Parts: sequence; structure tokens; C-alpha cells
Amino acid sequence: MPFDARVIRVMIASPGDVTAERAIMREQCYRWNASHAEREATILLPLMWEYDSAPLLDPDGPQAVINKQLASRADLLVGVFWSRMGTATAEHESGSAEEITTMAGKGRPVLLYFSTRPLPADVDLDQVARLRAFRARMEKSGLVRVFESAEEFRNLTYDALTRVLHDHFSAGSGGTDAAAAEPPRDERPSTVVASLVLRPRGQHEEAFLVIENAGPNTVEDVRFTFATRYHPLMRPLVTHQEPIRALQPGTKATIALAGLPVSMLTGERIHQLEVTVTWFEQGQRHGTTQTVTAV
Repeated sequence: MPFDARVIRVMIASPGDVTAERAIMREQCYRWNASHAEREATILLPLMWEYDSAPLLDPDGPQAVINKQLASRADLLVGVFWSRMGTATAEHESGSAEEITTMAGKGRPVLLYFSTRPLPADVDLDQVARLRAFRARMEKSGLVRVFESAEEFRNLTYDALTRVLHDHFSAGSGGTDAAAAEPPRDERPSTVVASLVLRPRGQHEEAFLVIENAGPNTVEDVRFTFATRYHPLMRPLVTHQEPIRALQPGTKATIALAGLPVSMLTGERIHQLEVTVTWFEQGQRHGTTQTVTAV
């Protein structure tokens, strides 16, 4: 059924060398919407010049077009930098810097991220110098975050986005009608339970990790890693790379593993493992470490 919701516009500002991160940030907005929009009566609308601006002319230049069509409408901004500062405008180091300065001057939330991955071989040293000077200035104005990989950027931005929405826009309270229509959620943390299952397949056995949400609330962004408990030396066990996006109460996720790890001392398979599971619930990160035995 249709539902009423407020729209929060998220502007993504950056030079042209971080296209992957821009795509990730757009995806983060849609991911947040899928998990929270109806329950919290809030929708995130990503704003990106390549998708959300018309090719108009302006006597003050292209940045003025972006300012009028996007920056003036944005409610919060996410800025991302790597090896370039961008093209300078009349009053700022670049168009991105102008957007950031304008948003901060209006008292709107600004999230800044700087990539620390190796610079490209054809890097422009002048761009790097300007970017370092800008970063130093931003670090004097507040907190910035650095990241080494796209996966780390994905993790950092979802956490921060959720926190900013709750702190600055009261996301989570929803509208009056939404709150009245939705039953109160159980405030107890969910119990996420892991188990290790072996299933025969021909002359071999396949190993599966089963993660169950045994609590009363939906959990999101579920991740896990393994460690052996009794065998410190072992061949690496392939772990799950993509997070489980959401688990409803009472549901399970079954993940096929590469197989049980093998001790490098005895050559025997290790049937007892420690698994650490982390997840988001009601805007907070939770975690548990459990010992699981293959059955």
C-alpha cells in the first residue's frame, strides 16, 4: 500500500577520479531505503550531477548550474576524494570544495572521506598538493574518514549515514501516522545463532554455515569470520565476502563453505570452529562470538 514519507536529499560531491565510490554511495541510499523507508517514513534521494542535472548554460559557469540544480536542494552532503582536487572555481579550490563549503555554511551535515589507496601512475602532482592542503584544512574543521578499499568505504558510509540520519533528521521516529500504524518494536537485541552443518554429497561432505535470527527484530548487514579454537595453524577457510542484507525474525540464511579447514599439523579436518557474527539492529552494530561444531 502507498505510504507518506519525507524525502532527504543526499548530494554526492567529488572530483572525477572516484566513480566507483560515487556508485557505492548511490547504492547505499537505495539500500537504506529498502531496509528503513516504510518503517521510518523517510526516503533518501541521492543527488549526482551526472543523473540529476539538466545541461543548461549559466553566465557564471558550470558550477553555478550544479549549485542551483543540486546544492541548493541538498539536505546533507557526502564528499569523496582520492588523487584529485578538481577544477578550481572563482572562489574555491574546486567545485566539490565549493559545494562542501556552502553546505557546511548552512549548517547542513557534511561527511568527508579520503581514499588512501596508491595513487595512479599518471597522477597530477599539483592536484595532489592542492588536495592535501584542502584535507588539512578540513581536518581542522572537524572529523574526516580515510579508507583503503571500496569494501571499507561501503562499511564506513552505511554506518555513518544511519547515524547522521538519526542524529540530525530524527530518522527512526517516523511520522505520526506511521508511528500509530506500526506496533512498537521489541527493544531487546536479537539473538543471532550460528551452526555448522555437514551434508553428504557423493563420497564427500559439503559444509554449510547456518545463521539464524532467533530474536524479535530484523537484523541487517550480517557478516561473519572464522577462527579456529584448538588448532592455531591451519589452511585458510574461505569466508563469506558479501554481507547478508537482512534477516527477518525467525528466518535462517545458509551459506555454502569451501569446506572445513584442515590442520597443517595433522592434516585432519577441524570440526570445531569459532565464528564471529556482526550485524546492525535498530541503527546499532552488534556482535557475538560462538563456538560451532560440525554435525
